[in-house]
Amino acid sequence: MIHAFFRTLGQLSDPAFRGLLMRGVGLAIAAMACLWFLAWILFRATTVFDIGWLEGVFDIGGFAAVLLLTVLLFPAFVTLSLSFFLEDVLATVERRDYPDLPAPRTQGFTEILITTAKFTGALILLNLLVLPIYLLPILGAVPFLMVNGYLLGREYMELVAPRRMTAKEVKVFRVRHWGSIFWAGMTIAVFSTIPGLNLAAPALGAALMLHLFERLREKAA
Repeated sequence: MIHAFFRTLGQLSDPAFRGLLMRGVGLAIAAMACLWFLAWILFRATTVFDIGWLEGVFDIGGFAAVLLLTVLLFPAFVTLSLSFFLEDVLATVERRDYPDLPAPRTQGFTEILITTAKFTGALILLNLLVLPIYLLPILGAVPFLMVNGYLLGREYMELVAPRRMTAKEVKVFRVRHWGSIFWAGMTIAVFSTIPGLNLAAPALGAALMLHLFERLREKAA
């Protein structure tokens, strides 16, 4: 795990990796900006209270709530935008660090889209369900890391492993190495909470899981 972590950080020095990262992050930021703009227009265009100052407080409070929610769900936004580039991210990592690997199994666009949609949906739904717990001072960090550690670990492994294994082999591999996969997911969740680094969390997560996957395969060989 430590070996995979430091190799992942090393990817930031690769111009090709950074280029893909910027494309995905830019798309996510644009989507969030559009959402904020639409939310502000909606609050300004609707009237809930007849009292002017109370309506103003409601508008500002509602918009602040939208901002908070989108910030908390930012990993999901970026993951969704980067989903169109993650195969390129993995290919870039393999060209640099694993040049002797054979070509990966070809995954159809529909397969990738379904996997991404399931992952993003689960990530958003579970985070919304436990959102009140997240807001608890200090204590909220524990369920955040546990929930996202499990989800991110499993789903990033589901992204990486099927490129080299059958569905049955992936399931056996995931069960056998669940501890390492969970800790990798926790690391990705931590990435998503660090200002600046959270912008790179999905791409770094894919790279981290690829390094971990290859490390575990090498040890099992």
